[in-house]
Amino acid sequence: MNWHTKPAWTGYTWDETLFPEPAELVGWLRRRGLAVGANLHDAGGVGTDEATYARVAAAMGVSDGKGVPLSLTNKTCAGYRKGG
Repeated sequence: MNWHTKPAWTGYTWDETLFPEPAELVGWLRRRGLAVGANLHDAGGVGTDEATYARVAAAMGVSDGKGVPLSLTNKTCAGYRKGG
């Protein structure tokens, strides 16, 4: 459950001190027949400490140095949250 970076409860970036090779871990679990799901709490949006923050903030027009708020109806926001 505590797979993402801290200090926020929300997040999209793996905590690489706990999981240094997240893709390798997920692949290992899947090869053993285990489904993998992330416990996301999207309400916090994309924080400034996220790996994708600069890209998402630019796409959403956020330039005040604050987090990018969640917008379920905004296709740009949704696309970047999916890695687009």
